Amino acid sequence: MRRSLVVALVWLAATVAQAQPATRNVAVRVADVAGDRAYVSPGAEGGLHVGAQITIARASYRVVAVTASYAVVERGERALAVGARGRARVRRVREDGTPEPLPEPPPVESFRGQWPTAVHPATTQEVAHVPLGGQLGHARQLIVDVSARGYAFVPLRGGGDPIGRGELRARVHAQPWTDLPLTLDADAAVQLWVGDTLDTGPGAASRPNLRVRELQIAYGQQEDFYAALGRMRYAASTLGQLDGLRVQTPALGPLTLAGFGGFVPDPRNGQPAFDVGRFGLEATVRDLESELRPVVSVVAHGSVYDGQIDERRISGAFHLYPGESHIGGYVEVSAFDADNPWDLPEVVVTAASLDTTLRFDWFRVGARASMRMPERSKWLAALYPTSFLCTPVPNPTGAEDLCSGFLDMRILGNLDVGIEVDDVALTGGATLIHTGTDGQLDQVAAFLAFRAVRILDYGHLDVSATASSGYFLETLALRATVGVSAIPEVLDISLRYRPALSQYVADIDPFVEHLFGGRVLVRPIPELDIVLDADGMMGRQVDAFLIQLATAWHGAF
Repeated sequence: MRRSLVVALVWLAATVAQAQPATRNVAVRVADVAGDRAYVSPGAEGGLHVGAQITIARASYRVVAVTASYAVVERGERALAVGARGRARVRRVREDGTPEPLPEPPPVESFRGQWPTAVHPATTQEVAHVPLGGQLGHARQLIVDVSARGYAFVPLRGGGDPIGRGELRARVHAQPWTDLPLTLDADAAVQLWVGDTLDTGPGAASRPNLRVRELQIAYGQQEDFYAALGRMRYAASTLGQLDGLRVQTPALGPLTLAGFGGFVPDPRNGQPAFDVGRFGLEATVRDLESELRPVVSVVAHGSVYDGQIDERRISGAFHLYPGESHIGGYVEVSAFDADNPWDLPEVVVTAASLDTTLRFDWFRVGARASMRMPERSKWLAALYPTSFLCTPVPNPTGAEDLCSGFLDMRILGNLDVGIEVDDVALTGGATLIHTGTDGQLDQVAAFLAFRAVRILDYGHLDVSATASSGYFLETLALRATVGVSAIPEVLDISLRYRPALSQYVADIDPFVEHLFGGRVLVRPIPELDIVLDADGMMGRQVDAFLIQLATAWHGAF
């Protein structure tokens, strides 16, 4: 029994010894302080080593260096007095003097599945697409765009008169109060025409000295109640100017309804006119939460001229935005009287189009097909000759020509492909146009263009080639433009040259025209642009000089 007791005591002692931790405590004392470091003793002779933890006055320090007699700790902003005492936790040493090894760390496999996969914050965010403009700001808002431009065309031979035009234009958007969605928008231009025949010659009525494109006061926002009064740039998404009123209901889910009515300005000069009243309704559906962000609008409108109903049209448009791409379409249906002067059916599709732009990283492709007929109404027939509204035929019994009865469709097809890699772009495309009745294409054109910017950080290059075969004229032209940003973002200078080989279908001799030009862009401050553009043209039919000067200033307050 005594032997069993001895064996049990030996086993217990071995177990306790094995269970002892691999570290031990060593008493230390601060021997010196210099800067943000403190020196304590003992050092390596007492078992201290790099990484050992020292506790002095309940604060912990890590040993960063040791010598035989001292250990070094970084005290940072904490105060340590010379003579302060503490303890260090160091690794145990075997009887042979070698350090006691630390326990083996757990294997990496034991941590698998302990932590969930990290989720990037951007993948959980849902960014709402909102329309630009019409939102309440956090301060008074005033945006002013002022531009001045002028050009002069000077024939160098042929006895033609020089002509010129100058324009001073201002666009203003003002929201006087922060919390009130009341805005004022204005767009007006003063124009000056210079030339002996411009004041009294053909088209003089379409060259007014003052043109007001927009002057309206509005209340509300796009997704809320909205009302606008005055000259509107657009009466609806498919209609142009209107002097009158537009009222829109708050959004009913994705649907908004709007009604409008007023008078149509004179299309030749933009002056107010009260002989044509236009009215209509618009319904718009938009779902900005969908991946395609569809927008569909339908507009039904009519007009009254000379006391009678004139225009009767329904038009619709749709837009889809898959990623960075766009797909859109448009259709317009018009109704006419049975005895209309253009000999048209009572219901006709007068316009239709489908276009798309698809973007795939560095590759872009765009295509468009459209059909359009001349806009016809009793009101326009009173303003313009018959040849403006249809294909005329001589009238043997009257002074006014008659319409041939042909639908006069203008059919257009366009395709362009582009590659953009860093600062280099290559684009090519073709266009087909058909307006005649004999089945032949009226115009076929193709182009290829190359552009490189930031060449050696300062230069840029544009090179393009164009070929066109039309009903009257065939042309092959090259164009090259080289430029340099002499002062980046401040001064840019470019020169261009365009030779063109042309031939009239009815002529047997081709001829060459040359165009030499240049442009200087100056931006003294980020809000101000000044552009001087000049071209000299020489050829069989024309020798002339064209110069243009434009400046634009943008201010936001």
